[in-house]
Amino acid sequence: SLQIAFEVPKSEEVAKSLMAEFNLGCSRSDLDHQYRVYVATFLGIGANTVRQSYEMNMVLDALMKAANASMSLPCKNPETPLQDPCLSQDQSDTVTVSDQTCHLVGTGDMSACAQRLRPFLNQTAPCAKYPCSINGAYQPDISSKGTEFIGFAEFFYTMEDILHMGGKYDSAIFHKAAQEYCGTKWSTISE
Repeated sequence: SLQIAFEVPKSEEVAKSLMAEFNLGCSRSDLDHQYRVYVATFLGIGANTVRQSYEMNMVLDALMKAANASMSLPCKNPETPLQDPCLSQDQSDTVTVSDQTCHLVGTGDMSACAQRLRPFLNQTAPCAKYPCSINGAYQPDISSKGTEFIGFAEFFYTMEDILHMGGKYDSAIFHKAAQEYCGTKWSTISE
């Protein structure tokens, strides 16, 4: 799953059921240390679950196209793998769906990968109360001014272990490093 939590400014009107409120002061009347935090969990949208869903979707799509064209499954042969923009350049993988094993080879195209993964966030789900984020869930606006992003789990491991740039998060620097990494040949990465 994916979780998000952030402090909601006192000026923002948010239903109490969507927030956790707590006081870190010495007394209940100490309003200087009272915090309102929006917290949401999105089941099935964690990194590993989305990758599995993405792979299954890709293979099922290939199976359907092959059936409609009355041809054999193109990814069944290692010589004709499916092109996967979400794997690094020349990285290979196999996916088995319903006893059908498909071979994948990475193209390392971060933009194409993001475009293919975006539907798994279900951002087109009906929104009962605006603004909405993932799966039509209400989420107050997050101000980027003065907001410190703290990433855990996959966010942290990607920044620290993969990109070797742990510490203060900078969106532009992270995006550039991620694009460079994704576009690097797998043989270079695995060295």
